[in-house]
Amino acid sequence: LLVALHHLTRAGAPDASDRAPALAKRYPRMPRVAFSAAPAPAHADTGHGLSAEALWRLLTAASCADEIPPASAAPAADLVELYVAARAVAGMAPGLYHWDATTAALEVLPLPAGHDQALWRALEPGPPRAAAVLVAGRAGVATSTAGPRGYRRMLLAAGAVVPVLIRAAQSGGVLAQAVEPFDEERVDNVLRLGADEELVLAAVALGAPTIADERSAALEEAAAEVGG
Repeated sequence: LLVALHHLTRAGAPDASDRAPALAKRYPRMPRVAFSAAPAPAHADTGHGLSAEALWRLLTAASCADEIPPASAAPAADLVELYVAARAVAGMAPGLYHWDATTAALEVLPLPAGHDQALWRALEPGPPRAAAVLVAGRAGVATSTAGPRGYRRMLLAAGAVVPVLIRAAQSGGVLAQAVEPFDEERVDNVLRLGADEELVLAAVALGAPTIADERSAALEEAAAEVGG
């Protein structure tokens, strides 16, 4: 099955005969969180917090990840969507959001109450974090614009976002960790995504270390010194 998928999506695979334009995904009727331009880097405001402005800078950096083959029929931004589960972000209400890269704003997702808690249970990132960024691939757009090999390009585009997001966070003192593994199917269901059109491929937990994390790190350092 893997060999068949590889051959179907290799560079020599045929392009889609009828390429459809990729329309930006929007939730126009939902409340929006708009941000003003803020200087880089994306520093956490305090030792235990993450600000909305810092989150905005990280999402902006992630939106600029464009490390897929130049022959792609669709830009990387058209192949990937970003969602945010905000738990303790200063200046933002807890909840689930969609990142609208075209206007650099967060849109509140039209989901029933309790879906954010269900999503965190599906992620189970270990110690509680301030937020999580979910990287979803637009499978429908990828295959309609580039045929079968568009699916591979979508995976490459989503894979490029994760290290960019983590590097941008770490450069500003924001803790960032890829969540692996997590219940992809449950996350898709919580966000009400259709797997044929869109599916979550990766998740990155964000937030400054908690007191428990700092104690654990201190114990590890002490153990290493004793062992040395």
